[in-house]
Amino acid sequence: MDKLSEILNSTGKSILYEWKQPGREPQFVDIPTMETTIANYLRTKFGGRLYTHQGAAIEAALRGDDVALSTGTASGK
Repeated sequence: MDKLSEILNSTGKSILYEWKQPGREPQFVDIPTMETTIANYLRTKFGGRLYTHQGAAIEAALRGDDVALSTGTASGK
């Protein structure tokens, strides 16, 4: 953030507020029921478990819903 502050200050701007969200333990769900080849790939690649947002996105897509995810750094996008 120091480099950003330096750049902003050079233009007469400044950071008014900075908030850092604390880390938290990951939460997992089982692979949703789906076509066997894809499910087997996910089980092999991810050990049979997905992050909750990944599972929810897959379930929504399987229902035919549109899906867009926005998650923090290192969240398993």
